[in-house]
Amino acid sequence: MADYDVTLEGSALEYDTVEAEFPQSIKIDSTHTLVTWQGSGNDGFVQVMERNDTTEAVTAKGSKLEHDTGIQYLSSIQQIDSNHFALFYVGNDVYVQTIEVNLTTWAVSEV
Repeated sequence: MADYDVTLEGSALEYDTVEAEFPQSIKIDSTHTLVTWQGSGNDGFVQVMERNDTTEAVTAKGSKLEHDTGIQYLSSIQQIDSNHFALFYVGNDVYVQTIEVNLTTWAVSEV
């Protein structure tokens, strides 16, 4: 088996300092990613993250959206077009909702 060198670039971003489980993500463009996770109170959150091409640092963009105040467990994201995403997740039942990303401000909203 071949050996590989692995190096870390940039620093880690702690984007939920309270509680986070079951993160899922999808690439928006070459430097932006949409992330969803189960956070505080088992609620569902979604936010855009940006990777700097020069420093490789990751920063949170816009504000995180708490899209479900009940329970979000497992989730999956599918891109519909350049700024709309279908978010599938398991809560007390199984849900799907459309999330819109403003490609200028990186704000995330429910449609």
